[in-house]
Amino acid sequence: MADPFPSRPESRTTARAAGRTADQRWRLAARIGLATLAPAFAAAVIVMLNYCVPNDCDARPELSYVAWWAFGVSASAGLFASFAPQRFYRSQRARPPMTLLHWAAQLVSVGAVLAYMR
Repeated sequence: MADPFPSRPESRTTARAAGRTADQRWRLAARIGLATLAPAFAAAVIVMLNYCVPNDCDARPELSYVAWWAFGVSASAGLFASFAPQRFYRSQRARPPMTLLHWAAQLVSVGAVLAYMR
């Protein structure tokens, strides 16, 4: 079937995504992670509190330490990956591992909070 609007581009998102560099895509992934870090952590804490307050969970402080340290590492790595200048070569080289560290630490922080319930 022929395109009914031949002069119109495919879509705005396709056109924008095609024009982004790899460094900009890593920066976007880090910013999405930063935007979801606090809500995901807060949701995990709420779920944990809803379970532990009526059921009297065992206190395991080591998981609390892991969760808070992972949250801090995730926030730091995400801030670096999002806001390090693009013009520096080392920033561009460090952005992918920092973004992956940010996402991994975010999963660890939420997982440690949810593991606190067991």
